[in-house]
Amino acid sequence: MKKSLVTGFITGSIISGALTLLTTPTSGKDIQYRFRKNMTNLSQLIDQFHQSTLTTSDQFKATLTVSKDQFKAVGKETSQSIHKWKQDIEPNLSQLKADLNALQENIEKSKDAL
Repeated sequence: MKKSLVTGFITGSIISGALTLLTTPTSGKDIQYRFRKNMTNLSQLIDQFHQSTLTTSDQFKATLTVSKDQFKAVGKETSQSIHKWKQDIEPNLSQLKADLNALQENIEKSKDAL
């Protein structure tokens, strides 16, 4: 069964190839010329794609470097801002703690008095 299948496949391929060659409206040289032209165009497209990929890769690397530097700068500025904010609120925080302690003492004194 396998042998007849292979034989039928080969026979069908030969017949279809011969019919294609006999019914083709253009000459073999013309087909070869078109094939070469298409292969040249394909080769050029592949080269353009390769160059485009390299350019995109270089741009991505440059963007990554710039982004990395910017993130460092933003992180440093944020840290400085937080530090300054802590310094700015320290007097108010100390005053609030003192007021809270005084309030608690007054509450304790009021409980003792009752």
